[in-house]
Parts: sequence; structure tokens; C-alpha cells
Amino acid sequence: MKTLLPTLLDYSFYAPLFLRLYVAYYIASLGREREKGVYGYLSFVHYLAALGIFLGVFLQVAAILGLISISIEYILRKKDNSLTKERLLLNVGAKVILISLLVLGSGPFSIDLPL
Repeated sequence: MKTLLPTLLDYSFYAPLFLRLYVAYYIASLGREREKGVYGYLSFVHYLAALGIFLGVFLQVAAILGLISISIEYILRKKDNSLTKERLLLNVGAKVILISLLVLGSGPFSIDLPL
């Protein structure tokens, strides 16, 4: 394959790791925000999904849990009229990353166990 910087392709193995770390941080920050809100008990779902994604344990289950928690967060923010365009773009980006992690797998430095 012809490319301008072929040495960068050596590091493509680490791409799922960086995606995993970003999404875990984003979902944990959603949980931290939800902790102080009306539905504070939902922060447990956010934290559980973030921990599973961060460690890479049962990544498919954790990614589906993350998709559900982001969708619930979207619905609650839409109901409260507190959904901004920036939050919508972050939610869509996080959902795309979670769907790609479902297909790609957990990458290096994970404790992924087969189902």
C-alpha cells in the first residue's frame, strides 16, 4: 500500500487503545455530571460502562452498556432542553467509537475475555 508516511502504519495496532481510553473518560465524565443531577442513580451505569471499557473487560458488553448509557443521557437531556449542539456531536462521536470498538476489538493492554 502506497502512503506518505509508511512508518505510522506500525502504530495502527494501538488505535483501539486510544479510542477506548477516550470513550471511557467521556462516559465517566457523563457519570460525574449525572451524579449531581435528578437521576443520580444512573451514574452507576456510566461508571460501570467506563470501567469495563477502560480495562477492556468484556468489551462487547461494556460497549453496548456504554451505548445504552449515552442514549439514556441523550433522552434525559433532550427532555430537560439542556442538549447543546456540542454535546450532541460528542454523543454521536462516542457512539461511533463504541460501534467501531464492537467490531475492532479491545486492542492491546486489555483483559478481554471471550464470551
